[in-house]
Order: sequence, then structure tokens, then C-alpha cells
Amino acid sequence: MKINKLDSIFITLLCISVISCGGGSSNGGGSSNDDEKQVETSNKPSFTITSSDYDDGGVIPEKHADDMVIGGVQDCANGNAENLSPQYSWANPPEGTESFAVIMDDETDPCLPGLGACVHWNVFNIPKSKTELPGGFVFPYDDPIVVADGSGLEQALYFGMCPPRNNEHTYTTTIYALNSNMPLLDFNTTYTRESFSVQYKNEILGTAEITGKYIYIPN
Repeated sequence: MKINKLDSIFITLLCISVISCGGGSSNGGGSSNDDEKQVETSNKPSFTITSSDYDDGGVIPEKHADDMVIGGVQDCANGNAENLSPQYSWANPPEGTESFAVIMDDETDPCLPGLGACVHWNVFNIPKSKTELPGGFVFPYDDPIVVADGSGLEQALYFGMCPPRNNEHTYTTTIYALNSNMPLLDFNTTYTRESFSVQYKNEILGTAEITGKYIYIPN
């Protein structure tokens, strides 16, 4: 059978169309796999931190305020301050997490945002096996966990809340999931959440945070 030039062009185009459709089907399969991976990732539980002492965005109890006494009267609370660190639990850290750090700070005026925040708590070198810091946390001296206040003293120092009277402040606690490159930290350096995030951006795998509010209104 004689095939003229037009028929030849038509057959060539038809073949190209078939090949393209086949390729599309193959690529479609790849796209489906990508979609499945995205669904799997989106269904993975989020990294979270919670407290048994207060809800996210709620009021932090007075027992966690600074118990400083001036003139025989507590200066930051109405008699119930104990300067106890809140309880925190966390779940679903990112894959590859080797340790954690917890930082609590206050960015409410007269404190400043970011690097100028008022630091209340730094807890470093928390082993990946731990899922909680109990309330009023105190660590044994042979534990790798350290609580830093910049003084070099090996104490579980937590600085309770003490905002100006009649002024509500917001306190943010962030937990950092850290990879195997994170160095052990000592007692001599303190970080705001911002400065820690900048200093260790390559070691941070993920974060979770909880906020609480406190106001001291004298009786």
C-alpha cells in the first residue's frame, strides 16, 4: 500500500501522541506517590508542649510567681508565690531528635521583643528519652540537664514572674527539638528564645510553644 506524505505525517503525529499519553500515565503514577507522601506527612502528629498548671493562653497560677519579699510582703503576688517552675510535657518530636532545650521568656514592655526579652528559664541538654519537666523541677548533679542563669552556679534556677503591678504580661515557653550536632551547654550562658534560635538554627529540628499570662493586682 502506498503511503503519501500527508498519511506519513499523520502516522508520525499519532505515534508521538501515544508516547506522550503513555509518559503522562507514568508521570501520573509518580505524582500519585508524591501526593501519598504529602498526605502521610500532613497526617503526622504535630510536635506539642502542654502544661498541667495552665492552658495555652491561660492564666499562670500565682505559685509560679517570684516569692521575693520586701518589707515583710511579697512583691510579686498576694502571698501565694512559691517561685516554682511550671510542669511541662511534650509529644511527637521530629524524627532525628537527640535532645531538647526549654526556654521561657517575657517580651511584654518594659521587656523587649526578641533579643531583649526578659529571661525566666533556660533548661538545656534534656535527653531525648524525657517527655516531661515536673513542676518545681530540680535536677540531680549527675544529670546532663542544666538550668542556666549565667552565674555559673549549678542550681536549678527558675526566675518566677514579677511584672509591674497591675500590668498583665505574657510568658512564652518554647521547647526545641535538637539534632545530634547540638553541643552540651553549661551554666554560664543564658538565651532568649530569639538568641537561641539564631545561635542554633542549624541544630533545631522543630519547636513547640505555650503561652501564659500573669498579672499582679495587690489586694
